[in-house]
Amino acid sequence: MILNSAADTAGVPSMRFEPPLHRAALMLTWALPLLLVAGRGVADTALSLCAVLFLARSAYAGEWTWLRTGWVRIALALWVYLMASSIWAENPGQALYRAGPWIRFPLFAAALQHWVLTTTAARRTLLRTTGTALALVVVFGFVDLLLDFRPFVPEPKRLDRLYGPFRDMVVGAFLMKLCFPVLGGMMDWAGAGRNRTRIGVTVAAALAIGIAILFSGERGALLLFGAGLLCLLLAPGLRRAMILAAAVFAILGAGLITTNDTLRDRVIGDTAKDLGAFWSSPYGAIFATSVAVWWDHPVTGVGLKNFREVCSDNAYKRFGPRRCAIHPHNPYLEWAAEAGTIGLAGFLALIVAWGRRCLPGLRKPDPERLQRIGTVIGCMTFFWPLISSMSVFSNWHAALLWLSVGWALAVAPQPVARLRDS
Repeated sequence: MILNSAADTAGVPSMRFEPPLHRAALMLTWALPLLLVAGRGVADTALSLCAVLFLARSAYAGEWTWLRTGWVRIALALWVYLMASSIWAENPGQALYRAGPWIRFPLFAAALQHWVLTTTAARRTLLRTTGTALALVVVFGFVDLLLDFRPFVPEPKRLDRLYGPFRDMVVGAFLMKLCFPVLGGMMDWAGAGRNRTRIGVTVAAALAIGIAILFSGERGALLLFGAGLLCLLLAPGLRRAMILAAAVFAILGAGLITTNDTLRDRVIGDTAKDLGAFWSSPYGAIFATSVAVWWDHPVTGVGLKNFREVCSDNAYKRFGPRRCAIHPHNPYLEWAAEAGTIGLAGFLALIVAWGRRCLPGLRKPDPERLQRIGTVIGCMTFFWPLISSMSVFSNWHAALLWLSVGWALAVAPQPVARLRDS
């Protein structure tokens, strides 16, 4: 059922709720990038409310066709499995406590695809609010860098890393995860009329984000930003401008690393040390322990949020004293160790289903093509396997992940009509 005007809803009492519900969901979605800067709790609340509003809308309208979407069915099956497999977890209570509310993330992404971001105007506003959040983090990051001003971190753990407006060292991760849809959207905007001012603004934005990520000290974020920028170079449109941005960033970045002792030690020294003796490093020890835990619990894993419970067992002491962490620091190893082979297979099936929906639309020439490419690149930064990452179940990182996924699904060409609102 698709209702597009007040006249459409006049004879359907339940549909009177439609416009207010949709406006509320839009506001929550548009605010989410800024709320992720404010804190994980408030961002998680906004995401969860949006999912609840989507369910309320579906119930009021009697509209459940979105449940026929392939990836949604996979996510629902995976959710049921996660809750059922909690019975065999090392700590069933902890596993169920994490598995039960996990459904809010797929519901949020489904809401974005089928209801919230179904119009160009809605996606354009999300581009603006996300760009505002990125600009805020860049400005706070440079203030931190130049003035050592960290208003939310009275006692920083490390002085060679940027905190910006956050309480933790996530400036680089935040910028890298959300920058590509915005840069893609800016490229659409700049390329529409080949406006030199707009092209200059787009190049400057890419450089500012790249330099902030470089100084954040987050090597994984820097690597993935560079790879994502190279992917944008392959996209049609502003190739010359993006080649210029990439070249300037490479030259400027190399110069900064060469002349700045802190950057040189972090980017080159620490990386060489970790790669030279990877399995003796904390990352190598955690990865090896994760594989061993999966090997010992191959079918259902040890249960969500249970890696921290078992990694200290004597069975894994051969991996050294640095083998333990609150999660395996890799999305695939986290699913494997904590949800077993079944959970990992479900996660891989989700990625394949998302790819089948999003990748074909990358060739479609329309005013949102580069934004579409940017959303796919943004999603790929979460799924790159050979890197250390935050937990895919942590509410802050998961909010970034499912916002990116929902955005990519929403901007992809849809095979059937989606729910629309006046």
